[in-house]
Amino acid sequence: MGSVALDRVNNRIFVPDQRNGRVVVFPMNEQGGPAFPYASNVLGKNTLISRYTPNTEASETQTLHTSGGTSYDAANDRLFVFDNPSGGYLSGTRGLVFDATPDGLTDGQAANRILIQPDFHSRETGLSENRLSRAGGHVLDEANQRLFISDAGNNRVLVFDVTADGLQNDPDAYAVIGQSNFSSNEPGLGPSNLSGPAGLVYDTENERLFVGDDGNQRVLVFDVTPENLETGMTASGVIGQRDFESRQPRTDPTQFSPGNMSFDPRYQRLFVVDDWRAEHQSNSRILVFDVHPDRMARMPEASHVIGQPDFNTFERLVSRNRFMLAKIGPNSVDPDRQLLYVVEGYLGGNRVTTFDIHPDRLRNGADALHVFGQVDEAGNPDFQARAANAQINGRVGARVRAVVLDKVDHRLFVTDGYNNRVLVFQLDRWDRVLEREATWVIGQPSVNVSELVAVSRRTVQIPLALEYDEAEKHLFVADGWGNRVMVFDVHPDRLANHPEALYALGQQDFESITRRTTQDGFDMDIRLFRGITPSAGRIVGLAIDQANRRLFVSDANNSRVMVFDIAPERLRTGAPAIMVLGQPDFVTSEERTGRNGMNNPGEIYYDDDYHRVFVNDVYNNRILVFDARPEVLTNGMAASHVIGQPDFGSTMPRRTRRGLNQADGLALDLGQQKLFVTDLRNDRLLVFDVHPDRLENYPEAIGLLGQENYESRGAPFSRANQLYSARGIEFDEEYQRLWVTDSFWERLLVFDFPLAEKAFDVAPTSMQTFGTIDEGESETDARLAGYAVVEVEGGPSGAAPQPVMIYSRTRLFLDKASERESR
Repeated sequence: MGSVALDRVNNRIFVPDQRNGRVVVFPMNEQGGPAFPYASNVLGKNTLISRYTPNTEASETQTLHTSGGTSYDAANDRLFVFDNPSGGYLSGTRGLVFDATPDGLTDGQAANRILIQPDFHSRETGLSENRLSRAGGHVLDEANQRLFISDAGNNRVLVFDVTADGLQNDPDAYAVIGQSNFSSNEPGLGPSNLSGPAGLVYDTENERLFVGDDGNQRVLVFDVTPENLETGMTASGVIGQRDFESRQPRTDPTQFSPGNMSFDPRYQRLFVVDDWRAEHQSNSRILVFDVHPDRMARMPEASHVIGQPDFNTFERLVSRNRFMLAKIGPNSVDPDRQLLYVVEGYLGGNRVTTFDIHPDRLRNGADALHVFGQVDEAGNPDFQARAANAQINGRVGARVRAVVLDKVDHRLFVTDGYNNRVLVFQLDRWDRVLEREATWVIGQPSVNVSELVAVSRRTVQIPLALEYDEAEKHLFVADGWGNRVMVFDVHPDRLANHPEALYALGQQDFESITRRTTQDGFDMDIRLFRGITPSAGRIVGLAIDQANRRLFVSDANNSRVMVFDIAPERLRTGAPAIMVLGQPDFVTSEERTGRNGMNNPGEIYYDDDYHRVFVNDVYNNRILVFDARPEVLTNGMAASHVIGQPDFGSTMPRRTRRGLNQADGLALDLGQQKLFVTDLRNDRLLVFDVHPDRLENYPEAIGLLGQENYESRGAPFSRANQLYSARGIEFDEEYQRLWVTDSFWERLLVFDFPLAEKAFDVAPTSMQTFGTIDEGESETDARLAGYAVVEVEGGPSGAAPQPVMIYSRTRLFLDKASERESR
């Protein structure tokens, strides 16, 4: 979610819903809170339930892909929305201008002007008066009708005249700050240079522009009165450094550091989203600074902190007075009501909270007054809730990433990464889904709760990988944020909701989340959201060698795979690894290629028949195969084969029959020695023959799911035969069933492959049914005929069962409102 825009005249708030590619509009009451629990309008999508819209020229005036910041022009009832690239399909930010008059605003309406692109369907980048390299922030000077846009990639800020009467599509900027001309883009220090500028705020009282100069760890202040503004101008002040030539990191948690900013013109205060403990990347607090022209200091100390009880606390929680991944922008302060609107996007609270910031009432760690976007079942504000799209139950998930099957007790374990839980589904004895509602949940008190609380032996935060130990009936869960692997007893006789873990690997206790490069530590590096966002590879994996009681764990940021002894008598919290792959020892973390190097490894699969381990080497776009027999495996050993690359030195992403582009999930059909691989950035699943007698480097795939052919990557719809951000997979060899987590659509797809026969035991005086939909893939072409041979045998009583077979035809259709396919 990006920063909000406030319409204080008509009491509306515009909220960029980034992951859903839209801007939602909430009516406000006179106190600045929500007038109704739900949004009234949406821009960027046709309806409030739509999520994906194809990238076509005809639709691009109405479509948003990853909505960023917004600004509202009250003088002309216009909304400026910046639409960022999304999912690897697009490049180049667009600036869209919408007519936002209250009476004329409709769902999915078209924009009437385009900025920084030649037309609505273009996505250009560049260095000129009307192109950006990488957009940072923007702010509107409503009085002078000027729009300031930071161009982080070109180290500058562009200034546009957006006067309503004269604004045309794709206007040129008339001034540039941070560079001496429109064709320069060198980063630099000093009073007139910038390095990676991001956040912008404007002081309407004194006509000052504050520029977050992130690369130089400072904020520059410019006098931008119309008569003073000019290209290459010099800053009048600096905050965060002792002078214009310094670039020193801060040493105190009360000191200033640039981040998302907002400004209170009434009391001349600057609000800055801050993360003192950068290793957690949680943006868990907002600092308040006095920047009145008469009092502004170069190295100011904060007067207050919002989101934490004091300056030395950094709790990653979601509650009435805590937040995570907070965002504010130039329009987040209502100076009349003295309210600050704080956006929490994914993975925070998926909400907007308001805080009273009047100097007489502001206190450290104050409670929020209102919340937009989260309500309880009765429609009342809920400050603990954080579910994506305000949906949480046992049927839906957000960021579904991994799946594992218990083939003995017939259960399916599925990670719900955003909701910090693992859902457990009971299957029938043929491993078919009995109920679409999960029976148990791990990591949360119930299936109807999604809370972000303090780390403990019951919590899993951003679980991204699973493995099931059939012998001990233990579930191993990779707790990505906690840099640990949690071990749960999931015996059917003992499993209950919200269980306590038995052990934690990677930490010495159940409260620590330290990142380490040691023999007993991990650095899973989820802080950068790798494996979480749709385009980021999942860099966590687990695999068990059942026969030799070994656990393989991918330790992504250390570019290695750790091997642990999980024999019952030796498994314990904080146990050290017994072996490492990808590095020569336990203290090295170099990203490498070659036969024995890795670069952020992810999913792992262990071949119990031939004692091989398959390692998804994510950022090298390949899969490495190791001989993992206990008597052969050694630290830093070389791989025997490579899949996805022509040799061990190549790392190029490819979309071919042999190539990969950030593979994710792995599964193996042991009987036929077929390896299933989800190829994340190609939105497909490939099948390789990996029998030891036939496997060679750079093999051709023998099968494909999710795309029409090996070179295509079609526009992703929620169809039965299409994949979008496919992740973890599981294969049920006995019933030839493949489970695929199709993550963008937050669904688990089930593919049933043909079997020569299916056998059923039918108890006396009972009935057993088996049904499946036909495999037609066309919206109009249903299968017209089918047949099967049914053989029956009598039971102990001698009475033969009476078989009945019914064949039903189905028709595919695409629901246009939700963009989901049904039969």
